[in-house]
Amino acid sequence: KPFLIVFLCVILGPGLLVNGLFKEFWGRPRPADLSRFGSTEQYRQFWDPGGPGSGKSFVCGHCAIAFSTCSTIAFYPLHPVAASIGLGAGLIYGSLVSLTRLAQGGHFSTDIIWSAVIVLTLIVVLYYFVFRIPEMDE
Repeated sequence: KPFLIVFLCVILGPGLLVNGLFKEFWGRPRPADLSRFGSTEQYRQFWDPGGPGSGKSFVCGHCAIAFSTCSTIAFYPLHPVAASIGLGAGLIYGSLVSLTRLAQGGHFSTDIIWSAVIVLTLIVVLYYFVFRIPEMDE
């Protein structure tokens, strides 16, 4: 079950939700594509979708895959220390990738925050509600 959570987290989070749905259909321009930086796009709030073809900033795909490494926490019942280290390393890795994407002008901070929220929520849902990992101890 823990291996399945890691696998499904990558497939469903960064794969389906982030890159398949949000990036394709939300339509938020990237910071580097804004008119204030010499391009043609106008700033759009993250809650105001522009539709397909108007940008692929929301949400951050690189950050989503980086934060999906936090899914190693699913191994907590088998090896608590290693799972906790994996979670910490995933959070650090996700944060470093996030800072890089901000510096490159590829994403707004809200793109990154929502990326982390989506992936971490997916991990919790898979862990507690789909595979019921805590019940493995009983």
